[in-house]
Amino acid sequence: EGFDWLFQHEFAHEYFGNQLTAANWDDYWLHEGYGTYMQPLYGRWREGEARYATMLADERGKIANLRPIISGKVRTEEEVYEVDKGGPGQDIYYKGAWMLHTLRTLIGDRAFRDVTRLAVYGRIDPRPGNFAPRYGSTLEYER
Repeated sequence: EGFDWLFQHEFAHEYFGNQLTAANWDDYWLHEGYGTYMQPLYGRWREGEARYATMLADERGKIANLRPIISGKVRTEEEVYEVDKGGPGQDIYYKGAWMLHTLRTLIGDRAFRDVTRLAVYGRIDPRPGNFAPRYGSTLEYER
């Protein structure tokens, strides 16, 4: 990649201060999908649109699509990460990132930034001291 992709993925979580997390493991695609999507966005910032497209294509090839990434019920970590326990496995990373890419393409950069701020901070104008730790869900994100 020309950079440490794992460091960059984990840095994406820390950039949001792990503020974007889920109360239910069923919604963990938000946490991991955003972390994974930040990688091609970083590639775009560093090297341009061709790099972004190449990195997204690589992520697309990793989508197994064995089952939906969201079940709509309370799940444990194992029920999400382990395919043999009925979970979507690695799709929470790659399919989650592609869902975010699709959304950004449909609504544009400005609206996507607003959606991301709402998901992370619960408001579109976060400033130090005007937001608190929170848990997000897929239903909230859809709203």
